Amino acid sequence: CREDYFRCTSGECLPRKYTCDTIAHCADGSDETELCDSVTLRASKFKCTTGDDNCIPMAWVLDGSADCADASDESE
Repeated sequence: CREDYFRCTSGECLPRKYTCDTIAHCADGSDETELCDSVTLRASKFKCTTGDDNCIPMAWVLDGSADCADASDESE
């Protein structure tokens, strides 16, 4: 897998932004584990400027696509 990709336990490679997004993209679901709710993973999230507890993965920040309703993830 490329450096910015996640390797599923079942072998597939997918962009990291697809991990912990509540949708299983790996055949074995290894991109959606109990670790997605862990404190250490929450530290790797970006909190959008508006919205109650609206957080997105850091990999989605400055990726050219606005994921926050206010596009704060695309502001430098």
